[in-house]
Amino acid sequence: IEVQRSSVAAHREEPRDSIVIPSGGSATVELDVTHEGSGSPWLDDASWAVPGVVRVGARWTDTDGAESRTPIPRMMYPGDRATVTLTLDAATSTGVPIAPGEYTVDVGMLQEGFGWFADNGDDMLTIPITVV
Repeated sequence: IEVQRSSVAAHREEPRDSIVIPSGGSATVELDVTHEGSGSPWLDDASWAVPGVVRVGARWTDTDGAESRTPIPRMMYPGDRATVTLTLDAATSTGVPIAPGEYTVDVGMLQEGFGWFADNGDDMLTIPITVV
């Protein structure tokens, strides 16, 4: 079994600075994504149906189910790179605004119907968030 490997990096000059988002609002972050595996291509929305497509996802810590996902722009083969824009919503999956405070968002790759790459040891990018 091949463990999928990826690299996700933010397009930000100061990646340790917190992104400020109003409660219930949203912000976007541009990310560089690299397929660092050696086997199968990552399937995009145009080349395959759910389950099986690969997306960039974000999971908020210390919230009740806040999560964001965005598709990769094309099928990606080992060694391919792409830039994606991920929207971070300061609301739970049911639309309840996240309370003001300090949070972190873990960003990484996932394959719909199979799980997060991080569940098999892949690294995630952690972004600090301030909800106001």
